[in-house]
Amino acid sequence: MVALRRPVRFEWDVGNERKNSDKHNVSRAAAEQVFLNEPLLLLADARHSFGEPRYHALGITDDGHRFQVSFTLRQDGAVVRVISVGAMSRKERALYDQEA
Repeated sequence: MVALRRPVRFEWDVGNERKNSDKHNVSRAAAEQVFLNEPLLLLADARHSFGEPRYHALGITDDGHRFQVSFTLRQDGAVVRVISVGAMSRKERALYDQEA
């Protein structure tokens, strides 16, 4: 499991933010809400951790939408740099329901 410091600050790459909005139809605010709502399930992403550790967050928005957010941590865990966000897959929903 991964632990986050609270409050969390978010960092966005302009290209990734546009991709998440256009391709996945997920706003920046919705992606950030995942980290601020409970339950939040945080998992290491060893498969994509090449230059730096990457993680997955499974959580919900204020209006109950379920999203998976890929991210990395900066500044000793105080900054979440969002890589991508999208709706949870069926497998992710099952894991979230079981673990959260």
